[in-house]
Amino acid sequence: MTLADVSAPQKKVRVLPADLVNKIAAGEVIERPASVVKELVENALDAGATRIEITAGAGGRTIRVADNGIGMAPDDLERAFLNHATSKLLDEADLFALRTLGFRGEALASIAAISRLTAISRTAQASVGTRLEFPDSSSVPPLKSDVGAAVGTSIAVDELFFNTPARLKFLKRPQTELAHLEEVVQTLALSRPDVAFTLVINGQSAFSTRGDGQLKAILAALYRLDAKAQDALIFAPPIQEPLGKQSSDAPDAPDVPDTPDTYSLEALLASPAAQSLPGVFRAGKKPWHLFANGRAIRCSVMQRAIESAYQSLIPEGRYPLVALRLTLPPGQIDVNVHPTKKEVRYADPQRVFTVVRHTLRRALEAVAPQMLFALPPRPEGLLALDARQQEARPMPALTVQWPLLPSLSEPVSASHAGAVTHQPSVLSGSALVEEPDQGLAVAGSETFPDWRVIGQLFNTYILLETRQGLMVVDQHIASERALFEMLTLRVQNAEVACQQVLSGVPLPLTPTQIALLTTYQPTLAALGFSYTLDAAAGHLILSAYPSLYPDRQHEPPTQWLMQLLTTLEAQEGQALINLGQDLLIATLACHTAVRAGDALTTPQMAQLVRDWLACQLPWSCPHGRPIAHTIRSDELNRFFDRSSLPVNAFG
Repeated sequence: MTLADVSAPQKKVRVLPADLVNKIAAGEVIERPASVVKELVENALDAGATRIEITAGAGGRTIRVADNGIGMAPDDLERAFLNHATSKLLDEADLFALRTLGFRGEALASIAAISRLTAISRTAQASVGTRLEFPDSSSVPPLKSDVGAAVGTSIAVDELFFNTPARLKFLKRPQTELAHLEEVVQTLALSRPDVAFTLVINGQSAFSTRGDGQLKAILAALYRLDAKAQDALIFAPPIQEPLGKQSSDAPDAPDVPDTPDTYSLEALLASPAAQSLPGVFRAGKKPWHLFANGRAIRCSVMQRAIESAYQSLIPEGRYPLVALRLTLPPGQIDVNVHPTKKEVRYADPQRVFTVVRHTLRRALEAVAPQMLFALPPRPEGLLALDARQQEARPMPALTVQWPLLPSLSEPVSASHAGAVTHQPSVLSGSALVEEPDQGLAVAGSETFPDWRVIGQLFNTYILLETRQGLMVVDQHIASERALFEMLTLRVQNAEVACQQVLSGVPLPLTPTQIALLTTYQPTLAALGFSYTLDAAAGHLILSAYPSLYPDRQHEPPTQWLMQLLTTLEAQEGQALINLGQDLLIATLACHTAVRAGDALTTPQMAQLVRDWLACQLPWSCPHGRPIAHTIRSDELNRFFDRSSLPVNAFG
C-alpha cells in the first residue's frame, strides 16, 4: 500500500498564526518555571546589572525579576517582545562571535505568550519608566503607560502556563519546581560572583550573594561547607595560555597551530586530601560547575579534563567539588547548538581539554605537600589557601631513585638514621629479612621536618608522630605512589633500565592478548618489556623486562606482563591509546611496590615516607586509594579527658 492509497482529507499548507508560533517556541525554550528565571536573569546580566532580585511563588508560576541594568527606552521595550527581536545581533558574523548570553530574541515573546506578563523599564536618560502589560497572549499591542521606576528593568510573570494546560499538567510538585528554580539562580550566581543576587521564595529569603567576586563564599553557602572544608578548596589563579603546541602533560594530543588567541581559566577545586570532609566530595558530577565565557554549560570536554586531572588521585565514583570559569575568544565557541544554550561546541576541543587539565593538575601539584599536613587542622605557618596568598611557585624536583628502600641484608648503623642510602632491597623467600631497629627517633626530611617514625602496625601501617597528631600511612600505597611517579618520570625520559632474559620460556596467549600486545607494543617497550611474538603459535617469548627490584620479586616478570594484559583486557572497548601508559605504569607499580605484611626497620620506613612525600601528588595511590589518615591530637585529648598534651618531640 502506498501513501496515495491512504484515504485522508487533503490539507492545505498555511502559515501559522503568530500566537501559535510563540507557543510552539515557548515549548522549546520554556521547559519549566526555572527556564523563565534563566532567560530573564541572563537578559539582566547582558544589560550590565550588578544587582538582581528574583522573587518566586505558587510553585514557580509567579515570578518577578528586577535588575539595575541600563534599562530600555519605550520603543525598544515594545520591540523586545516581538518574535526574533534582539539588540545582541546585527548580522551573521555576530552569530559566530557572541559576547552575550541571550541572542535569539525568542525568550520574551515566548514567556509573554504563555503567561500574564508585566514589564517596567527605565533608562538613566529618561525621567519616567515605561510599563507594558500583557493581560493575555491575544493582547496586541500590549497596554502601555508611563510609570515611576528606578533605572533598570523589572518583569513580573503571573499565571505561567495558564493557556497551555498540557504543559501545566506535566509540571512537577511545587516544591520540586521551586527547587529547580533555586538551582538555576545558584548556578547563575556562580557564573557571575561579581553580581549581587537575591532570591526570595514564598516570601522567605532562600539565597543571596554579596557580589564581591568571592566564588569560594558562594560555594560554601551552596554546599554548607564549614571552615575546614573551605580550606580544602584550592584556588587556581587565572592563567593565560596561548598554547600553540600542546602542553607536555598531553603528549599524545595532536599539534594545534600557533594562534594569537588566548584562553584564560580560573578554577576552584577540592583537594584530594579532603575526601573525608563533608560536602567536598559527592557521589555524582552535580558539583561540577562549568562556565564558558560566563555561560553555564554542559561540557563533556571539560568533564573529561577534570577526570584526567584527578586520575590516580581519588577512587572511582567520587567526584570533587569543582568550579571552572573558561574564557576564550568568541569565535572559538559555538553556543547556537541547543535551544536553551546549555550545550556548546568548540573550534578546538583538544585545546580546551589541555588548558583545563593543565591548570587543574598544576594547582593540585602546587599545594599537595602542604595539604597533607594541613588537613586537619591547618597549623600556623603553612600555606593559606585563599586568593590573596595562593602564589605559583616551583615544586621540588622528584628525587626518587631506584630502589626505594635500603638494603636489608646489610647492617644499618645508627648514624644512618635519617639519611638512608638508596640500595636494592632483598627478600629471603617471601618475607623481608628483619633487622633490629636502630631507635625510633628518625627525623623527617628537610622539606617536611615535622614528623618522625614511631613504629609499624601489623607490618602494614607506618605510624608517624606529627604536629597534628598520629598519622597512619599505608606502606604499600605510599610505596606504590612513589613508584608510579618514578616510573612515569623514567618512561618520559626514556631512562627505564632493562634486565635481559637469558632463556625465555614460551608463554601461551589468547587471541585477545595477542591483539593487545600488538596494539600496545610501543607502550610496553617504553616500560622496558621486549618480547618475540608468534601469533601463529599463540605465544610469546619474553626477552627483557624492567629492572625494578633486582633482588626482590614477589612475582616473575612474565607474571608482571600477564597482569598488564589482564588490566588492558578489563578496559576493552574504552579509549586507551592515550591513557594506556598511565594505566600500565599504575599496574606495574602496584605489583612491584612494598607489600602489606612486609616487616620494615625504622630507617626503611623513614626512607619510604621521604620518597612518598617527594611525590608531586602524594594524596593517594594511582588507583585513588588514600595513603594516610591523621588521628588528631584534640581527638585523643577528648577521648582521654585531657585538656592538652605535654610537650612533644616538636616542642
